[in-house]
Amino acid sequence: MSDTMKAMAHFPKLLRELPPFDGPFDAFKLEAKDCDVLFASYPAGTVIAPHSHDTDNVGVITQGELILTLDGEETRYRAGEWYQVRAKATHAARFEVETSEIEFWFHAPPARGVLIRKSMQADFAAMLAIVNDGAQAYRGVIPADRWHEPYMPAHELAKEIAAGIVFWVAEEQGRILGVMGMQDKGDVALVRHAYVATATQRSGVGTKLLRHVQGLTHQPVLIGTWAAAAWAVDFYRRNGFTVVSESEKNRLLRKYWSIPVRQIETSVVLADARWTKEG
Repeated sequence: MSDTMKAMAHFPKLLRELPPFDGPFDAFKLEAKDCDVLFASYPAGTVIAPHSHDTDNVGVITQGELILTLDGEETRYRAGEWYQVRAKATHAARFEVETSEIEFWFHAPPARGVLIRKSMQADFAAMLAIVNDGAQAYRGVIPADRWHEPYMPAHELAKEIAAGIVFWVAEEQGRILGVMGMQDKGDVALVRHAYVATATQRSGVGTKLLRHVQGLTHQPVLIGTWAAAAWAVDFYRRNGFTVVSESEKNRLLRKYWSIPVRQIETSVVLADARWTKEG
C-alpha cells in the first residue's frame, strides 16, 4: 500500500479495510451491483491527464476541492458538492489542495435479450415516440432555426417510410428500445433517423442496431448528423466511421439526401471503412 493510502486515516476503519483500487489514483474500492464505489484521496498538486471511462461517474467531494475540466469548461467542486461525468466523455482533473471524495462508477448493463427486427405498422407510434424522445438532446445544441417541436411530426415519419427508408427496431420483452432506418441509394446505403430511448442509452442497443443494418448491405454506408451533436459523432467514430471532409460532405448531402441548404451547412457526414477503402 502506498504512503498516500496509509495517510488516508480520515476514512473510517471499515472503509480503509476495503481492497485498494487498481488505477491512476489512490482509493479504496467497494463493489456493488453494476457500480463500483471508490473512496479516493488526492495529495495537493495531483494532476490527472485527459481520459475517459466506459462508466457514468458521479461523485461528492468530502474535503478539499476538485477542479474538473469537462467539455472544454473548468468547474470547481468543493466539499459537499456533487459532480457528474457521463460515459465516454473526455475529462481531466487537478487538485490544488489535498482532496478526498466518494465516487460512484455506474456500469451500463449489457443489452441482453434484445431482438433486432424489421418494423411493422403497429410499431409506428412507439418509433415516433422514441425519435422525439431522443431528439430532445438536440434542443439548445443545434441551431435554433433547425429545432422545432415536435422534432419529427407523424406525417414526416410516414413520408420517410414512403420514400423507401426501411426501419429496424430493437425490442426487449415487447418494448421498443431503439430505432434505426436504412435507405438504399444504389451505390451507397444511408443510415437514417437513428435513436435509442433515453432510459436505454449507453447499454449497447445503438451499437447492436448499427451492426445489424451494416450487415444488410455490401455497399458503403454513410451517416449524416448534426455537426453540433458531438455525442452522436463520437458514437459513430467509436464504431469505425470517419468524418469526411467539408467539400465531400457538401457533395454527398446534395447527392444522396433531400434536405435544406441550411441543414447541409450545419451537418457532417461519416463514412464506414468500405467507403474509405473504395474512395
